[in-house]
Amino acid sequence: MEALLRELAQNLQKQLGLHRELLENLRREHAALLNADLREIQEITYSKEIVLATLGQVERERESWMQKLLDGRLLKSIPETVTQVILAVQGEFPSSAEALRSTTQALRILIDRIGKLNEDNALLAKNSLQHIERMKANVL
Repeated sequence: MEALLRELAQNLQKQLGLHRELLENLRREHAALLNADLREIQEITYSKEIVLATLGQVERERESWMQKLLDGRLLKSIPETVTQVILAVQGEFPSSAEALRSTTQALRILIDRIGKLNEDNALLAKNSLQHIERMKANVL
């Protein structure tokens, strides 16, 4: 069973790396939006699509590991979250539970940063479009 927990932890590490890549793409996107660099924005959009598709695949793998934990009778019911797994196994597998806990915490922090930067980029894009519309109205 501990092998399954290690596999789940590795899956979360993959997700952590992909989220870091997404955050870097969002930072690049912010700079490209400020510079109105359409080509860079398009390249970043493509990169984000790839990262998000890969994240979707890795998430499906995580769900599979969660099901395997249930099938292996390590858990009594299928957990909805990794936190539920941690709570269920921390007594019997404390080191695995701690590895899952620390990775989950890092993911939460990273996801929060991604959300905030994504909101900033959306607002920047919206304001840029409004500025363009005002300029267009002044010209016409």
